[in-house]
Amino acid sequence: MLRLTRQLERHKALTPGQAQPLRLRAHRRMLDALQGNPVPLMRYWQEMPMADRLDPQCVQRFIEIVEKDAAAAPGVATTGRAVNSLECGDDADWQVAPAGGYGCGGGPSVHGRKNS
Repeated sequence: MLRLTRQLERHKALTPGQAQPLRLRAHRRMLDALQGNPVPLMRYWQEMPMADRLDPQCVQRFIEIVEKDAAAAPGVATTGRAVNSLECGDDADWQVAPAGGYGCGGGPSVHGRKNS
């Protein structure tokens, strides 16, 4: 679905506004499909375009999958690195369990709340 959406957008058959919801839905489905596979999940997340990685629903789904995978396999080395890949900075000291409540930098958090 991603490839088709990109092709349609590139050939002006879809406007960016029409393509975005399709593209984001495809990303969320792909994240779901990669659940339980931390290495391919991380690779896919890092290869997603930055604009798509900033979508709150994609971020939330990614965090949910990372948390679930970490709970199922404690010690899997994806936990902190996965959340750090949300582009919040290399020096962020993230814990996976509460990650859903944190925001990046000075902007809104994953849940839409303003940081204090």
